[in-house]
Amino acid sequence: MENCSKLKDEATALFKENDLEGALCKYREAATVAAACGGDGSAELLRNLHSNISMVLLKKKDAIGALAAADQCIELDACWPKGHYRRGSALLELLSAQEGLPDNKERAKANQSFRKVPHPAPHSCP
Repeated sequence: MENCSKLKDEATALFKENDLEGALCKYREAATVAAACGGDGSAELLRNLHSNISMVLLKKKDAIGALAAADQCIELDACWPKGHYRRGSALLELLSAQEGLPDNKERAKANQSFRKVPHPAPHSCP
């Protein structure tokens, strides 16, 4: 697991430097290692890695790939809100590409309004 965390940290550093290709490569490598290792904490780490992969793909304008990564994240932990947020972001990007929705500033305003609406927790989550 230490190797996975190291790869994740390297990926995060690359992302902060706006090296999206490098970050994506490292996040995917870490996910492969985490999936193979198993053990305590691997499901949470894998969930986080798929969330980060989704974020990077969305930044790269690969909404379909971002959606797939978000779905993997949700498969690992359906009660984690961030996975659903990533999925919603990918779906919004797909929708906006198809229908010519407002630019990012307008979407950010809409997103802030959406966050103020109370959302009930799923029944299966603690």
